[in-house]
Amino acid sequence: MYRSRNQALLTLLRLVGGRISEILQLKVKHVFDGKEMVDTLTFERKIMKGKKKSRTVSLHDQCKEQLLPLCKHRSGNDWLFESTETEGEHMTRQNAHMIIKKAAAKAQLKDQKRISAHAFRKSFAGSMYEASGHDLLQTAAAMGHDSPETTRKYLAVNHDKLNKAIMNQSDI
Repeated sequence: MYRSRNQALLTLLRLVGGRISEILQLKVKHVFDGKEMVDTLTFERKIMKGKKKSRTVSLHDQCKEQLLPLCKHRSGNDWLFESTETEGEHMTRQNAHMIIKKAAAKAQLKDQKRISAHAFRKSFAGSMYEASGHDLLQTAAAMGHDSPETTRKYLAVNHDKLNKAIMNQSDI
């Protein structure tokens, strides 16, 4: 049970781009309508960091596959990621952090100290930026940012691509 829950958490973090606080506030009803997985996931305004409106994103098929076993035979009002320590509560950010760190260690990732829930969000931003054809406005919308300037801070320079672009320049 915990292995599938943990995998679902990691998948959701990577493919939806939500903040860990938003992901942990989700209930079963947010992703499962009682019969099947939903196509879109709405982060309600009340669980979002400093927002005046809700944000809706597509629920990736891989997320649906990972989440379905967690949702079957559960009430819509159950926390999607329940606490194993306190009945009726959602998983804590600290427990989610431990799950991420253990997964990074098991995968023998380089620079494990930098792996965090926020790193998943930054990775999502980079993926969206690439997939959108480098459209900063679309990426900002996917991230739930009001300003593209906020989104720009999430994007890192890919030094391999930069070096390749430099080397591929024509003579002036």
